[in-house]
Amino acid sequence: MATVPKPTVSPQCLSHLRRLIRIPSSTPGITTTSPFRQQQVRGKKKSAKGPHTVNVRLLDDIRGYGRKGSIIPVAPGRMRNIYFPQRKAEYVTAAQLRALQQKDVVIERDFAFGVEKKPSPAENAQLLEEEESKGMDVKVK
Repeated sequence: MATVPKPTVSPQCLSHLRRLIRIPSSTPGITTTSPFRQQQVRGKKKSAKGPHTVNVRLLDDIRGYGRKGSIIPVAPGRMRNIYFPQRKAEYVTAAQLRALQQKDVVIERDFAFGVEKKPSPAENAQLLEEEESKGMDVKVK
């Protein structure tokens, strides 16, 4: 059985036509792709996004973040969905931020604010010894 060769047909749409276009370069034997077609850069969207935090002024004490009046960086979603609607923080404008930088104000989160420190095992043992020496009943769970 003989197969009939298909005639060569030029592409009907521009996207396929652009793939076929080649521009000769100044170096013999090397062709470059047309200016219409460019290599896609992977991961460009993530790197092109803006900052991942916004600077805010706290209007209330927030455990794990800081005291009232402190300026901290916060994720934009947390500010937009939690702190701003509950009036716990306000956005810091660019002009206010420049004024604060001239005054050398530190802009950082206080992770330890309002968080109770758990005693280490050594401190726990020492507390138990002190309570036993005072004659208190100590129950260990």
